[in-house]
Amino acid sequence: MSTDFRDAALRHLDDAELLLNDNCIPNADQLFGLSAECSLKAVMVGLGLATHPDGTPQDYGHKVHMPDLWAAFQSFASGRLASRYLDAMDIQNPFVDWDVEQRYWNSSAIQGAATQNHHLAALQCIESLERLIADGAVH
Repeated sequence: MSTDFRDAALRHLDDAELLLNDNCIPNADQLFGLSAECSLKAVMVGLGLATHPDGTPQDYGHKVHMPDLWAAFQSFASGRLASRYLDAMDIQNPFVDWDVEQRYWNSSAIQGAATQNHHLAALQCIESLERLIADGAVH
C-alpha cells in the first residue's frame, strides 16, 4: 500500500465531523488530530519533502504526530518561503493538549472545548492543503 496523506486527511475530517454530530466527542477529537496531521504531511510532500517509495517521510523529524508536527511544519514551510501555506494556520499550536495516545484514554479525559479547537485547527490544515491543490502541487 502507498501512503496517501491527502485522502487520509479528508477521510479523517469527514468521519470526525460525523462523529461530532453524533456527540461522539473522544473519537471525533482523535480524528481531528489525525486529519490535521495528514493534511500537513500532504502539504510538506507537495513542497518537496523527501519520502520513501511507499510515500512515508524519510526524515524521522517529519514522522512525528501532533503536537510536534505543528512546529515541524511551520519550520519546514517557512524554510521554503511557502508562507502561503502558513497563512491559514494559527502560529500558536492548537494541538498542544492533543496526543495520539489518547486513543487509549478514558473517554472522560477528552473535553468538548478542546475538541472544538482541534476541529477549527483541522479545518485550517485542510485549507492549507486546498491551497496546495489549487496551486497544482498535489493531485
